Amino acid sequence: MFNPLKIELKRSTLWYRGLSAIHLLAVFSLLLTPLTVFTQVVLAIGLLLSFISFFKFPINSGVSAFVWNQDQPLFATIDDQGKMVQHAMPNKLLRLPFLVCIYVDATAPVASQWLILLPDMMSKSNWRKLQVMTRWSELPA
Repeated sequence: MFNPLKIELKRSTLWYRGLSAIHLLAVFSLLLTPLTVFTQVVLAIGLLLSFISFFKFPINSGVSAFVWNQDQPLFATIDDQGKMVQHAMPNKLLRLPFLVCIYVDATAPVASQWLILLPDMMSKSNWRKLQVMTRWSELPA
């Protein structure tokens, strides 16, 4: 009945802008909070490592696209080399107006992970279709 939804994922600038803003806010609050110097240094190192890890280990690692068919138990991811990998239907979902997260319980070569999907990662029509599919899906939200 439904056409399968195939979405090619682009790199999200919204994700990295948001993370940078959150880390910058944390640095300012760290500087304005009266803590001991040792505590400030330890927290600053933790913030720096957190900030670096978000850029070193990007979101949706190993997934460049996915295919979701509502009618059949079909959820597939396409890796960076173009190989399609079938997965069990996701059983966890988080849907917000600006964010969709789908838990993919995968086996090798793609690890089990949360697919973090933002509006700037796809076209507007695909974002609307994804919002509708997540709203009408039988996945627990």
